[in-house]
Amino acid sequence: SGRSGLTPIYVKRPRGPSVSAPGRNAVTFTINPSDLPPAQSQLSLTVDQPGATLKSNKARSFCRDAFTRSTK
Repeated sequence: SGRSGLTPIYVKRPRGPSVSAPGRNAVTFTINPSDLPPAQSQLSLTVDQPGATLKSNKARSFCRDAFTRSTK
């Protein structure tokens, strides 16, 4: 089943070269914080630090879905 948009998710692999799409950048998220370093205190949102956390509805704003790609 789908999760709430308020589900906390964590940066597993920070923004960098995509593993699945050469020439693109990507971020890998997880809902399981085990094996991640503790997040450092921060004043702004980042996807460049493993362990950083944000709500899933905000994380989605970093993703381009099929609709977004088709309208660019």
